[in-house]
Amino acid sequence: MNFCRIFLSILMQLASPYFVFLIALSLVSWVVAIVRLMKSLQMTKNIHADLTQKIGSAKASYAMLAFSERKTVVEQLLFKTHC
Repeated sequence: MNFCRIFLSILMQLASPYFVFLIALSLVSWVVAIVRLMKSLQMTKNIHADLTQKIGSAKASYAMLAFSERKTVVEQLLFKTHC
């Protein structure tokens, strides 16, 4: 019986810090995920604004084209912008 009590006492001493470590690691993971999500949303807004500006500045040059041709021109413009 004495061996069981010693074993359980050692086990509890080891399990408690391990549990706290796992909780802390989980919290850090959530914080990192939220920060990455916020950065991604900010980057998406910046890219959207940039692409809208690029398309708007060149809109007069392709306004008289048919829809399929305008679509091709816009795709090529966006491809040049980000490659």
